Order: sequence, then C-alpha cells, then structure tokens
Amino acid sequence: MKNRIDPIVSVDIAQNLILQNNRLDKSIRILAQDVILNEFTFLYDKESDIEETVANFWKNNINELYKQLQESYCYGFGASEVIFDEKTGLPKELYQIPAETLYIKQDQHKDYETGEMAYSYYAVQKIDGKPDVKMKLSRFTYDQDDDDLPNILLARRW
Repeated sequence: MKNRIDPIVSVDIAQNLILQNNRLDKSIRILAQDVILNEFTFLYDKESDIEETVANFWKNNINELYKQLQESYCYGFGASEVIFDEKTGLPKELYQIPAETLYIKQDQHKDYETGEMAYSYYAVQKIDGKPDVKMKLSRFTYDQDDDDLPNILLARRW
C-alpha cells in the first residue's frame, strides 16, 4: 500500500521548469503579489475583536503567506507552521516551510469505536542529515497523542 501522497508534478521537475523560464517565474511572483500583497479589508457587519485579531494576524504574517502562496502556484502546494499563543490559544505566527522538504503521509489504522479502517494524514518534513519531523495538518482532527506535534497550514492545488 502506498502511504505517501505526491503532487501531480514532482517538486524537482516544477522547480527546474520555473528556473529555466523567466516569464513563468515572474508570472508566479506577480500572481502571488496580486493575491496577497495588495490592500485588503475584512467585511463584517460590525466592529469586533475577531476582525482586529484576523487583520493583525494577516498583517504580521503577510510575507510568510506570500511565500506559501508562491510555492502553491509553483508546486501545487505550500505550507506554513502555525504557532499558537499559549495564553489565548489563537494563532499568532506563521513560518513558511519549503515545499521541497515536505510530503504528505497517509496512515491507516482501525477506528476504536466502529472497528472500520480509518485514515490519518500528516505532513512530514525531510531534511538531509536531520530526523524527519511529523506535523499535523490544520483541517484534520487527531488523537490526543498527537497534541505535541506542530500544526501546519497547507494550501494545495491538487
């Protein structure tokens, strides 16, 4: 059974194509700039703490979001580690993770309640000479055993 989920085009091939084509590289950067780096407003019916919190988070992490989106256009996915404030439990920082160091892993296990096969998905960061780092994807739920794993925000186009 294959337990690794790869993008449609490998990161190495996409990287080589982009490096050899200046127009493609520039187009990707301009598209990411248009989406992320322009002026923005959040539309709410009334002023709230949520609006201010989201706006501040966005402004404080705009460069990391830009790099993540740029990689999403280049390779089909981009990722950032989410750092949470220990006091409030809200996200406070992002750190973009280079796409060429990541892959998605699918773990198969038996669900304790139903007895049926269930799947968990993790991101794994692989850097030569260092141990692999397993991370939780932001939109999935995990066991309490996984609470100490870093959280990542994954934007994918496949």
